[in-house]
Amino acid sequence: NQIPKLALNNNINLHDKFMIKLKSVGHLKMMEILNENDIEKLSFHYQQFLNIFQNELYSDIKFKPTSISLKDVDRLIEVYVLLNKKSWMKAVKDVERILFQEPNYIHSLNYWEQDALDKNQILLNFNYFSTTTTCFMLRYLMTFQRQELKRKFKDGPIRILCGKSQFSNKTRLSGWKEDYESPKKKSIENELNKWKIQIRLEQDKNNPAVQCLNEEDVQLFFETVPPELNDLLIFDFKNVVIFDHENKNNNPYVVIYLLEKTVENRSVFTDLQIFALCLFFNEWQFNKYL
Repeated sequence: NQIPKLALNNNINLHDKFMIKLKSVGHLKMMEILNENDIEKLSFHYQQFLNIFQNELYSDIKFKPTSISLKDVDRLIEVYVLLNKKSWMKAVKDVERILFQEPNYIHSLNYWEQDALDKNQILLNFNYFSTTTTCFMLRYLMTFQRQELKRKFKDGPIRILCGKSQFSNKTRLSGWKEDYESPKKKSIENELNKWKIQIRLEQDKNNPAVQCLNEEDVQLFFETVPPELNDLLIFDFKNVVIFDHENKNNNPYVVIYLLEKTVENRSVFTDLQIFALCLFFNEWQFNKYL
């Protein structure tokens, strides 16, 4: 709101592309600060960002294919992720639309990359993604795209390009060395440690810039969360309950996502299972779930 006043006092051109981007980034930063429960404010800044993106930064994008910078595509994804802080899965359709479906969105943002040291190997590369979108893409791939992960990595370890690892030496201009940890690696590690089924990072044996997801942890993750229940996966410990369950794949656990004690995707569970859940939460008014 202060930018117009600054423009009057300092002869600032508000139609300059740099100033337009600055406005959009301002709304994005406000969304980062806001609490997940500030739905009205999040929606306001989301709409302002979208208006600037579609009407000022890329005013032709509604009518014809338009080239979008890597940074702006990432910010567009980020704004949808931040809008859905409370339930990240609600952003999935919009993110997929931006990355894969919009015919007028011409961009080169991609999370796959060929390993420079081994042309036969593929890597996940999130270096063009912000921390927010990196964490989202990790959740998205591990939840909805596990078959693609298995195919790309040929049932081997999932490998992520993270720059220099903490075990490599970085020589400073002053001549002395220090242990260096890639910020990208640190943000990925922090995200993986938040998950109910935590996944450890391990340095790749052949490429010090690559981190691998521990295969045993990944296997446990995939076994614990059956593919057919991916849409019920949740990474917030407060909203997760795990209980014994026999199912057609003989997986010993099912992760059930409860949002405000309401069972979603009712058809997945039997009445007996829902009754057991209600007892677990001391929720005796279980008739509404049956």
